[in-house]
Amino acid sequence: MLRAGHPVRFLPTGAASSTAPRSTQVHAHPPRNDAAVATLLDATIDLAGPTTSERAEAQLLDAAETLATHDPSETVVAVVGPMSPQARSALAAAVGPGRGWAVVRTPDADGEELRRAQDSQTALLHAGWWTSLASPTSDLTSTWDTLVRTHP
Repeated sequence: MLRAGHPVRFLPTGAASSTAPRSTQVHAHPPRNDAAVATLLDATIDLAGPTTSERAEAQLLDAAETLATHDPSETVVAVVGPMSPQARSALAAAVGPGRGWAVVRTPDADGEELRRAQDSQTALLHAGWWTSLASPTSDLTSTWDTLVRTHP
């Protein structure tokens, strides 16, 4: 996105050393230069998921609050797990319609977590997000193809 001239903000909510994305976000603006690209790529090294569901929820709510304080016309690309109703609502409302893109992680097996992932996808779709479901074993190309074809 940066190479195409769009500003990029990276909120690594799963960063092991962080409790809140505001303290660790990376924001790069065009014109693109090698230092900006390197900074964004460096921020993606050694990402780790939150250690508890409570921490994941808190980080996601903080990220949604951060997004809500910025221009609603910004495009947001999110990779999230199954979300609680509160987190779904907060993330859905943080971005203007048609500006959010989300890959929602699903488990490889059926069950409660799969239902929560599907509910998360549905809530984001109703809020105008483009969405795709993906398990850890999903093919990346297929996941992206589904994402760009799932009109809100």
